[in-house]
Amino acid sequence: MSDYSDLVKRLREHAENMYVDFLNEAADAIELLQRELKCATELWEQQKELALEYLADIEKANERIAELEAALKPFALGETAIEAGHNAASDDYPLMQVVSCGDLRQARKVLGEKDTPDWDDLRGCAPEATGDLSSEDFVRKLRDEDWR
Repeated sequence: MSDYSDLVKRLREHAENMYVDFLNEAADAIELLQRELKCATELWEQQKELALEYLADIEKANERIAELEAALKPFALGETAIEAGHNAASDDYPLMQVVSCGDLRQARKVLGEKDTPDWDDLRGCAPEATGDLSSEDFVRKLRDEDWR
């Protein structure tokens, strides 16, 4: 950015010597434009920094998406029952997908899930599972009826 302070100083000196107001007005206009240019430059730098941060965030998001896609790839409808050597599907039984436990564990790890849930994670997940029975009565009933 050019510094026009010397020009402004000379204009003001000539204005005093010649008693001409338009030279002071020109000097004021130059100073105003210089301040606006400085503000515009600062704003440009701020916007550039924000844009670079935004691009970095996009890059991180793209890396995370690629990581998730790689972890979830085994769950895509790629390997079907036919490819896995199972019987062909019918209209009643669509093609099943074969996924290994290792693939499942890796996907859960990438997704940030724990390998196995804690008891607190299970609490309240199926509130109507025992019907009208208490949990103790439900377990007794299953045990006594040799439930499978």
